[in-house]
Amino acid sequence: DILSWVLKPAFGFTYCSFGDKGDDVIKQLRNNCPASLGTYAEKIIKLIEDAQDVWLVELIKMRDEVTHYSRLEGFNCFMEDPYMGGGIATIHYPTMPNKQSVLEYCQNVWGLLLSFCEDFLKFTVEAAKIPR
Repeated sequence: DILSWVLKPAFGFTYCSFGDKGDDVIKQLRNNCPASLGTYAEKIIKLIEDAQDVWLVELIKMRDEVTHYSRLEGFNCFMEDPYMGGGIATIHYPTMPNKQSVLEYCQNVWGLLLSFCEDFLKFTVEAAKIPR
């Protein structure tokens, strides 16, 4: 939601929220955007919709599961199999439901998030330079 606040001065909105996995800000841009900024609004809308399809909706769903229900079905934390002797203990690192390591998943999402923020801010700054 905080990222959406930069749209307020650039597009002249009094209120803006990402709400509903980005759909609220898309509606705001479609319904309340000054005509002179339509090109920039469309770029931001496409950016959000592309992110929704690739990673955003999944990430929000997982965050809600963990935050509200304290679990993520299929998520495995650090586990050590019972030690049976022999000098080797098997440790399972945290994995996502799709068996991807949590570290790899977080690194991937972090990169996507940074790229998303960079583009979102770039389009918003470009829009802010256009007289309304």
